[in-house]
Amino acid sequence: MNNIKRCLLAFSLLIGLNLFGQENPISGDLEDIYLLCNMRAGNLQLRWAPSSWQMFQAAMQSGFTLIKKSIQSDDTLIIRREFVVPAHNSFKIDSESPEDFQAAYHLLFEETENPAGILGEFSASEVSASRYGLLLYLADLNFNLAEYLKLGWTDTDYDPAQINIYEIVINSVGKSATILGGFSCIPDPLPVNNIYSYPEDHSISISWDIRHDPSRYVGFDIERSDGSDKWKKLNDRPVAIVEQGDWSEGATVIFKDTVETNDQSYFYRIRGINSFGEYGPYSRPIEAQARPRLNIGQPFITNVKNVGDTAIYLSWKPEGEDMDQIKFLVILRAEHPDSAFMAIDTIDYLRSGYSDIFPEQNNYYILQIHDLDGRIYTGPPAFGLLPDKEPPLPPEKVSALVDSLGSVVITWQPNREKDLFGYRVFYKRYVEDEIIQLTTYAIPDTVYHHTLPLDMLHDRGFYLVRAEDLVGNRSPDSELSEVILPDTISPAKPTIISTRSEIDGCILKISLSGSADVETHFVQRRNLDDTIWREVSLEIDPSIYFQQEIVDSSLEAGQEVQYRIRVNDHSGNYSLSNVVEGRRVDNKIRQAPRDPVISWDRRDKELIFSWSYPARSDLQAVRIFKSSDNSLRFYTDQYIYPYDLTIEDTDTNWKIYEYRISMPEREAGFIYKIRLDFTDGATSAPADFRFN
Repeated sequence: MNNIKRCLLAFSLLIGLNLFGQENPISGDLEDIYLLCNMRAGNLQLRWAPSSWQMFQAAMQSGFTLIKKSIQSDDTLIIRREFVVPAHNSFKIDSESPEDFQAAYHLLFEETENPAGILGEFSASEVSASRYGLLLYLADLNFNLAEYLKLGWTDTDYDPAQINIYEIVINSVGKSATILGGFSCIPDPLPVNNIYSYPEDHSISISWDIRHDPSRYVGFDIERSDGSDKWKKLNDRPVAIVEQGDWSEGATVIFKDTVETNDQSYFYRIRGINSFGEYGPYSRPIEAQARPRLNIGQPFITNVKNVGDTAIYLSWKPEGEDMDQIKFLVILRAEHPDSAFMAIDTIDYLRSGYSDIFPEQNNYYILQIHDLDGRIYTGPPAFGLLPDKEPPLPPEKVSALVDSLGSVVITWQPNREKDLFGYRVFYKRYVEDEIIQLTTYAIPDTVYHHTLPLDMLHDRGFYLVRAEDLVGNRSPDSELSEVILPDTISPAKPTIISTRSEIDGCILKISLSGSADVETHFVQRRNLDDTIWREVSLEIDPSIYFQQEIVDSSLEAGQEVQYRIRVNDHSGNYSLSNVVEGRRVDNKIRQAPRDPVISWDRRDKELIFSWSYPARSDLQAVRIFKSSDNSLRFYTDQYIYPYDLTIEDTDTNWKIYEYRISMPEREAGFIYKIRLDFTDGATSAPADFRFN
């Protein structure tokens, strides 16, 4: 196979489609459908097959659907084809003349022995039980017969310049398989490699690994030579895995060859057969010789002893009748039983002990015996440990980053100690505080997440990390990493203690915010009949926190307003003070109420007074005056306190006030006026009620 085809093969193995249908023999559903493709004279040949006899029976009843998607640069062409397996009667008529039709007929409908074909005489039960059974059967069929059985199709419109995706579906079951035409088709067959021989008494076992077989061989032929140019085929039918359970043990094929003598060297070669019945090239020949195993016991290390915390002493006792056939012993060591064992020394076979003067912290030892014929006898691993008294180094480049929600991510570089177990993360509020451990156990990662509440009374925190080894030794503290918490806390509220009306303006007695991060204080003001607050340029001394007086001299005489103070901190958070009323000295006559109306509730027999006025905290009472329509003398008819009023909010600073009195009959011939009294002795201008 040239380099271009090898690249295409590598690319096809990476494509996330179900190449070769669901081809993996080690996992997945035991019942599936498989899809294969091959290139012939510029056309694309497709073959498919269910993986079990039961699924094939379902397919014979409902048929298959083939979907082809040709993806171009600006369009996708979809072609659907329906395939119906020939019925029993029509198949029987067609199978009476050609031999291959007759073989297929017996296998599908009578389940008798399959006559010899490319893959040999596999029975129907073997085909049914094998995961690749029907694919083995397919390889026995010529392509014309596969197309007749509706298990094959030739795409004569195949365009390699397009992306062609093929999907085959069993209609009644819904099982499907997908393949990418061209890249994922069967490549040129490769020679079988990774071949090993195992000598035994008067036999030689040949094994090879097919887990990564890019040529998708389903059968193999094994040939043997005695060193001459003559090769003999050893298998009557191709070697293949036909038992479903074989796959659970791996994907290594083993063939055992019986030989006459142990002293003769033989040569073996293998060639594979793919699911299209194509033979691959022969493998590179390997040489092997049968030898009887010697009577030498498995070499057990019986004792492992720590010597002065610096060396490990091993002892053993080899046993067996053929001890004189031992050539030498090899000591192998690894840090973990699953890692690679490396030879550390070769010693005389008569020795029964060995001292490892340069051990690691953790040591697994294996003893190997090599006999005169080159065979190796390997014992089980034994463990030796030196006490660990050296702590790990402190973690480096500890970094803590916080977001606006107080979520902190702590990271650090991984330690390089081989016996490292994990890390512990610590926290403290101030540099001088004691540390608090955040992790309840040593964590394996080099990242840790911690959340700090944003309403804490400090604006920073400190983190450090310690490393820990397998025996509990802990490193010194890492360097501290500091985080600055985002400020989401509003500053303390300022207070307007009181207001006082003077001839020069309104005097405000205020107390500033006590928060340390305050940036500005400024006074806001609005008219009583307004909803918009506007900033007033008043001079505030930021150094006087407790009490200070400021004068608003921009008021007109008699103007009534509301005040509040807004305070901002460095992070943009703000707070607002209480709201108070204020005015400049005047004649103590306030504006008259608006829209005074009298109405009579016929159902409840009540006289209803209503009017509008700005919200006031210094309202003392409401006076309603009454007079007959032919008199100019008014007298106080109702003296109303604020808590007896019904007050309704509006969209502005004005409120609607209402007062009700019992009135059995609607009276006539009276005139009413309204006036408001305030706590500072001021009164509003009177207003006349109108009847509604």
